[in-house]
Amino acid sequence: VTPEQEARFAFHATVPPPFADNSFMVDIGSGNTKVSWEEGGSIRTLELPGAKYYEKGTTDEDVYAQVKAGMAKVPEGKRNVGFILGGVPFTLADQHRKGEERYTVLKAPQDYNAKDKKMASGLNIYKAMVDATSTDTFVFDWDANFTIGILLGLRK
Repeated sequence: VTPEQEARFAFHATVPPPFADNSFMVDIGSGNTKVSWEEGGSIRTLELPGAKYYEKGTTDEDVYAQVKAGMAKVPEGKRNVGFILGGVPFTLADQHRKGEERYTVLKAPQDYNAKDKKMASGLNIYKAMVDATSTDTFVFDWDANFTIGILLGLRK
């Protein structure tokens, strides 16, 4: 599956239909970050650096700038809520999940302390997203991933 396909499938699996017209999806992975939103009846996607960018010698400043520039492509009308997936967001949401709820609203990036380099890098990406979009609500979905999106696509 290509990153573009992952982003499309993840959008369908993660963004509830009532939010599809005013929100976006982001999946912060180790190797790349996928972003998607609905526009003009189709799903638009972006691929940005992943949380292990430091292994390639890329600086925090370079990735912050790349992510911020990329996220500026998400239309303003699609920035109401960011639905978020991935390893680092999982770790963040796990710190304050209450019970077994499906959705956990993440805190602001500066409210977390990085426990390792990967988490610090993921927080750098998350901060760039917040700064670029001014989105103040990022929701982690415990039950979604792009594989679920593939399966949902088979129903159509």
